[in-house]
Amino acid sequence: MKRCLAGLACVLGMAVVTACKPDPATCVEGASQACACVGGGSGAQVCLAGGRFDVCDCSAPMDAGSDGGDAGPDAAVCPDEDSDGHGAAPCGDDCNDVLSAVNPDSAEVCNGIDDDCNSTIDDGVPEGASCAVGVGACSRSGALTCVGGVYSGCSVVAGTPGIEYCNGVDDDCDGAVDEGVCVPGVAEIAVGFFHTCARDDSGTVVCWGRNAYGELGDGTTTDRLTPVPVATLTDAVEVSAGEYHTCARRSGGGVVCWGRNALGTIGDGTIIDRLAPTPVLGLTDAVEIAAAYRHTCALRSTGAVVCWGMNDNGQLGNGSSSPGPASPPSEVVGLTDAVQVVASAAHTCARRADGSVVCWGDNVYGQLGDGTTTERHTPTAVSGLTDAVEISAGYRHTCARRGDGSVVCWGENLFGELGDGTTTNRATPTLVSGVTDAVEVDAGDVHTCARVGTGGVVCWGNNAAGEIGDGTVVERHLPTPVSGLTDASAVYVGFMVSCARRASSGPVCWGRNDSGGLGDGTLMSRSTPTLVSGL
Repeated sequence: MKRCLAGLACVLGMAVVTACKPDPATCVEGASQACACVGGGSGAQVCLAGGRFDVCDCSAPMDAGSDGGDAGPDAAVCPDEDSDGHGAAPCGDDCNDVLSAVNPDSAEVCNGIDDDCNSTIDDGVPEGASCAVGVGACSRSGALTCVGGVYSGCSVVAGTPGIEYCNGVDDDCDGAVDEGVCVPGVAEIAVGFFHTCARDDSGTVVCWGRNAYGELGDGTTTDRLTPVPVATLTDAVEVSAGEYHTCARRSGGGVVCWGRNALGTIGDGTIIDRLAPTPVLGLTDAVEIAAAYRHTCALRSTGAVVCWGMNDNGQLGNGSSSPGPASPPSEVVGLTDAVQVVASAAHTCARRADGSVVCWGDNVYGQLGDGTTTERHTPTAVSGLTDAVEISAGYRHTCARRGDGSVVCWGENLFGELGDGTTTNRATPTLVSGVTDAVEVDAGDVHTCARVGTGGVVCWGNNAAGEIGDGTVVERHLPTPVSGLTDASAVYVGFMVSCARRASSGPVCWGRNDSGGLGDGTLMSRSTPTLVSGL
């Protein structure tokens, strides 16, 4: 081999640019040093025996010199300033030579940095602290997720807590209300003594059954076996059926009533029966109505309650018990925080904002729930009830649904309408046996029904006309499933009649039908749910 110019090696008379050797006898055997590679970059060369450096090895970066010059980064060529064992680029694999916690061996954490040097920030980080989204029945637990380098967004496990019903509530917690379940038209049903009414989404009301006093509101006193429209009513947002009269709340807060008025139940200042909707005097801010047997009440937007009609047992709650009718409406004494009002034969109850319940009026059977049978003319607290979320008044009994899904009832229990397995009257709230997931309760004349979380309905009490809906006329002292009803979205109970709205079809009714109250076009009583004609 001959020496070549510019430090190039000459092999067989040819200059080879990748095999350049330095001058001989300039190194200690085994030592190594960095060298420049043709075309850029650096390599390593090792001192051979005789004190000469070998050719520049450009196949691997230089190491500390302990393994022959090609086993790893050398401090002089690949700095490791953060001392994490990974040299900096371009010859090393450390993407950040300042932070020792950032290198290919590190785990990714939520901090907005590519901790594991895989060119992706915050990928695959573990979930953070537990969290929850939604309220009430739609509350879901989950864990915080990493967003922008910090834990914030709450990620919850997908799931449906319940079946969606046509009730204005997001039952399955998917963010949509009543999706795919509401049958167009029917929004509410009201069951009276011998007649029934339904309100549709447009604000119109139809009624059917007995019409002796004009309680159907069609301008006549002709009984109807199928639904007929209530005259002139186009903006109803609620309907309630009493014994022989009916009332509707209008969108502007006014109330109209029609039917029997001998006791002042219409609230127009007269005792003249009305065959069509007639305004209640002085009531412009109603948010709920309750038409009872011989009196009517309304909840006002202020939390006050007003009542009108018969007051022989103090059911109007105005502090007196004058037997004659009180019309126009009079205010219930001392009640300013009511959120619900219910009324029946001769007693009335209100649920207060704190979950407690007060009742007033007739108390012969303990239906006021205060532990006595003393008649009360002003609101009196129901004993031990502090977590009611719904109440309902039957003929001489009262029920409440509690926040945990249980139901309690009190008052008369002649037919087992309290659902405790006995026929013993109760003057304080008594647990209904076996009901733990109620989502609605409605007390009728002498029977009671509850809608449960599965979409089914259970009923108990009198069953002489098949109003329990189990295919028999056997009296039931314990909750009994209604036959074939698995998709109920609401339940309504009256005098020996029960009805339900369904998610998959039109409304159904069952029970007594000698006045056409079931609306199926016949006078035949039914012991199982039967479709209402034309709805």
